[in-house]
Amino acid sequence: MCVISYHLQLFLNMKFCLLTMILGCLYFQHSLQQMDSKPLVTIFYKPLCPYSQIFITNVLYPVYADLGTYIQVDFIPYGNIKRQQVNDAWTYECQHGPEECAISRLQACGIAKSREQDSHMEYVYCIESEVDTTTDIQTLAQCASKLELPGDEVLKCVEGPEGDKLVGLFGDKQQILAPDLSGVPTVYINNTNLDDYTALKKTLCDILHNNPEACTKKLQE
Repeated sequence: MCVISYHLQLFLNMKFCLLTMILGCLYFQHSLQQMDSKPLVTIFYKPLCPYSQIFITNVLYPVYADLGTYIQVDFIPYGNIKRQQVNDAWTYECQHGPEECAISRLQACGIAKSREQDSHMEYVYCIESEVDTTTDIQTLAQCASKLELPGDEVLKCVEGPEGDKLVGLFGDKQQILAPDLSGVPTVYINNTNLDDYTALKKTLCDILHNNPEACTKKLQE
């Protein structure tokens, strides 16, 4: 009798473990499907381009405030940088001078050191809101507080080889996703170019079938 009970208990335990694994897999699959179903907004921009600044501060940021929960955002602060690789090191030439290259590194470093999308948005917005009054890297590095990181940690990345490598990775990514990029800002939604980036909210709401309550509000012009 004791032997039968032992085997029965073992069988029940195995069934319970198997059921737990199945439910766990189903939950994980459902989470991935939810993640994959979110529209992906990819932004190619130059940190000191006035049009990029206006888009990020006046269009993207308010849209994200309404729809951030429902979308994924990928910042690529690269624009039309010219680059050369000598051995294992990159050199960059930016349209708006070395200050813009430094700010690209600053944004690349901050984004790489934080995985939180909300933090990325606040960090990029903080920098783009300040560049009209200063391009001083030490000052702009204070925006790292939006990532809950010390400015010194981000500056160390900016001033070392890590920053150059991260910008190079953005360049590789842009070359793959938008090899014919001409002007910025350029916005892709699910890897398709959005011709009119001022229509970002309307386009996203169409994709989301106007389900979020924010989509019932007046769309931005």
